[in-house]
Amino acid sequence: MIRTRAIIVAGVAFSVLVLCIAPAPTADAPVEALVEAQVTAVVDGDTVALDRSINGATQVRLTGIQTPKLPLGRLGFKEWPLAPEAKRAMEDLVLGKSVRLTFPGNHMDRHGRLLAHLYKGADASCGYRGT
Repeated sequence: MIRTRAIIVAGVAFSVLVLCIAPAPTADAPVEALVEAQVTAVVDGDTVALDRSINGATQVRLTGIQTPKLPLGRLGFKEWPLAPEAKRAMEDLVLGKSVRLTFPGNHMDRHGRLLAHLYKGADASCGYRGT
């Protein structure tokens, strides 16, 4: 159990690192590839809601990361270990903040969510506090 927990913690930490250390997009990126919005809610560790609709969607599933899943109303779905912690970590990083989105491939998933990379300002640290 301790090894499983350590693997999950490492996975969440890696996911947050991928989100935070990727170079931020520049203003000279194509307009359709660079969108700004504010995060109004965090659904789970890799899905957020925006203050505006982009191509008919307000939820964004972050690409390039995978975090532990919450049941989110799915009957019989068991919460993954550390899912609440992953959600709180994402809330600490982006909730209520302006973000920039880029779209590396398909723009939408089968659930109607945008698929995007998320950047918080020009600060590559994403507010990392260290320990």
